[in-house]
Amino acid sequence: MDVIELTKELIDIPSDSKRDGEVEVARRVVEYLEGIGLEPELIRFNSNNADVVLSIGSGEGLMLNGHMDTVPVGDPSLWTNGISAKVTGERVYGRGASDMKGGIACMLAALTNSGIASSKAKRRLLVAFVAGEETNFGGSTFLLDNRMDLFEGVKYGIIGEASFMGSKMNMQTAQKGAMNIDITFRGKAAHGSRPWLGDNAILKAIKFIDSYQQAAENLKTEDRLLGKGSVNIGTINGGTASNVVPDTCRVEVDRRLVPGETAEEALGPG
Repeated sequence: MDVIELTKELIDIPSDSKRDGEVEVARRVVEYLEGIGLEPELIRFNSNNADVVLSIGSGEGLMLNGHMDTVPVGDPSLWTNGISAKVTGERVYGRGASDMKGGIACMLAALTNSGIASSKAKRRLLVAFVAGEETNFGGSTFLLDNRMDLFEGVKYGIIGEASFMGSKMNMQTAQKGAMNIDITFRGKAAHGSRPWLGDNAILKAIKFIDSYQQAAENLKTEDRLLGKGSVNIGTINGGTASNVVPDTCRVEVDRRLVPGETAEEALGPG
């Protein structure tokens, strides 16, 4: 199958991380690999998620890695070219085109063109397409916790996800570490007409966000390749109605670390 057509086909299989739909993409990948004479393994680690792995050869070798989920679509009407697969000129558009169903299609095409299914591999090759990369790295974590045997002999790795440095796409040799920080602030509910009788959890969250963001703007540790770490306040949810003092507020923070930073430092004092 043509790599562009395969990319379009994968794009049109919904695998939004909020809907846990990677298993359908995984089944299609397995079908493709079996169709070229290889013997992949579908690893279900819950009812909605699955990894696909393929192990060939022995000794030292290479891993091809990618993820099958995408971030949520948001409002489809705001997409200039829509969320379904579409080719315009030399570009393929659609949810997951670059992150990273196009990369998966390219790696599948490389396996086809290499002829590895009909010849004996001279070295070890591991293909690992995982679920849950956009959320909690569930697929990768499952393999590391339960199938370390797969990684025996793997010395090098290629991740097929598109990588930008500034406005240009280039080969990248490193990436920042990632922490998802989930914080719940607690207060005391009261009627909105008498807020002084309560303790507003949203206001507590706002104070935290302000101080944490200020600290983030003054990060000192800097890596030669990656620059400084970063902070993104991703979600804030709290309250039940405008006339009720909120007693809980939840904030999710995306914190990216560079070499030299620790998780403890990233969490901040207290």
